[in-house]
Amino acid sequence: MVGMFVAEIEAAINKVDATFYVAENGMQSLLGDETAKRLKVLKIGYNVGSVQEIPAAFPKIKGVLVEIPVNPDVKPVQQPYRRAPFALEDKIAEKLRYLQNQDIIERVQQPSAWVSPIVLVVKDNGEIRLCVDMRRANQALGKRTHCQ
Repeated sequence: MVGMFVAEIEAAINKVDATFYVAENGMQSLLGDETAKRLKVLKIGYNVGSVQEIPAAFPKIKGVLVEIPVNPDVKPVQQPYRRAPFALEDKIAEKLRYLQNQDIIERVQQPSAWVSPIVLVVKDNGEIRLCVDMRRANQALGKRTHCQ
């Protein structure tokens, strides 16, 4: 081995710092399984060793205005942030970036009358699911009596 270095590499929207080992007379670049997993290009399980496809963007229905009836008698609630385990903060930030890049969520640029906390669910495979606790906001929603 001649040496080693650390550099950031990326695949689709995933970026990781990876250690590269330089071998004398090396002829081929190899990606280790741990780095491949962190880049989310290696799937372990039923299709062992298969390269994952990048999902298409979340479908949008353009030109449709959705109005949600909100009871004006219900005072808006700004619930506090629920602290997530420190060890999962990077995964949460990564998931939020992914959801923004897929155009599923968008960053709010101004204060909001309603704020609902994120609820974190850790899946069996170690990935996380982000949910929103909408119980307080749902109390202000009107009942739908007919469809248009």
